[in-house]
Amino acid sequence: INGADLKLTLRAGGTGVIDEADTTSMIRVIPVDDPAVKIADVPMQTLIEDGTSLLLNLSDYVEDPEGEVLFATVSGETDGIYGPISFTFANGQMTITPIPNGNGATIAHLLVGDGTTLPVELDVPLYVEPVNDAIIVNESAWSLSIPEDGSLYLNLSELAWDLDDDNLFWTIESSSQSVSVVRSFSQFIITPILDY
Repeated sequence: INGADLKLTLRAGGTGVIDEADTTSMIRVIPVDDPAVKIADVPMQTLIEDGTSLLLNLSDYVEDPEGEVLFATVSGETDGIYGPISFTFANGQMTITPIPNGNGATIAHLLVGDGTTLPVELDVPLYVEPVNDAIIVNESAWSLSIPEDGSLYLNLSELAWDLDDDNLFWTIESSSQSVSVVRSFSQFIITPILDY
């Protein structure tokens, strides 16, 4: 990088007199900011739905010749949500976190560089393994009022649902002699006896 000093002796020969001169030439090598270089492919990163975060060191896959800290973005953003994961970048690392109740596969397309030169492209293949989520019961929908001699129709989908979109199986267990509960397709029909 520093360069060198060259001492030159110039000589011109002819008939009789030889001319000679000394000079010094200074050669200086000016450093150039080299762009980052991709050194390896990122293997499949597997996470578990609603599980813990994963830390990915960018320097394992991209190298800056000057040893600068690496910066990265996904779709121009340094943090956000991409498919079934959320991501953030800090200190040359990517933190990958499964979003709540999210699962599936995606490939995050990163642009990685030193912040001053053209970045390189780096693909991060991701798979978030699904887990069987619990059924969600809408407690507020279970407080019911029915006018005397009337009926109430309840949509089952408003009473409870499954986050994995699994079908729910409903069973009526009623011992009341005063109120009739019948399931009709995707509804409960609740009917009290007359004058009750």
